[in-house]
Amino acid sequence: MHYFSSRLVQWEVGNGGFAQAAENVLDWMPYALHGYLALNNHDGALLIQKALDIVSNYKIENQSMFDALEALDEEMNTDWWEVDTARVAYVRENSEAFLKIKWE
Repeated sequence: MHYFSSRLVQWEVGNGGFAQAAENVLDWMPYALHGYLALNNHDGALLIQKALDIVSNYKIENQSMFDALEALDEEMNTDWWEVDTARVAYVRENSEAFLKIKWE
């Protein structure tokens, strides 16, 4: 699950920033956090954790929350945020686990 969620969150953040990811895939973000850690991308995991902390500090969605999430976009560096190469290497290193997935 953390493989898929890390990609899903990466797409959303890449498309519209952390505010968009929080709106569209918030439930997937904790799994993405674990995915970034599994890929040894601690900088990306830290930003996801910061986004989760921001969302948890607001009882309702408001402009201040979105402003705080958008500020995280400034901390992101695409050199380490884009983890596609690491994700493919992870699948190759753990191919047995992926072969056991049953698709329905």
